[in-house]
Amino acid sequence: MSTAQHLRDRAWGARAVAARLESAPLLSLDAYAGADTWQCPAADEFLLCVSHYQSQLLGAAENLRWQAVVLERQADEHEAAETAAVAAALAGAV
Repeated sequence: MSTAQHLRDRAWGARAVAARLESAPLLSLDAYAGADTWQCPAADEFLLCVSHYQSQLLGAAENLRWQAVVLERQADEHEAAETAAVAAALAGAV
């Protein structure tokens, strides 16, 4: 497997993990733990904690998607370098 393909596979994997994070049950937990369900200081603290972890989870998914973009750029650079090397070798062979 070429380096470029390996990088593209890693980018695909990062996007797949990001999608799984974005569908995590934690992201809908606040809908089940609102004032209609539970009211007390502990409930407020719980919802604040859930909100914090939801934000972290979404931030991690966003970071994974950004890393996928970086990996794909690196794959493009590797392919361009390989193409240039082949072209130079062919030009030198003539």
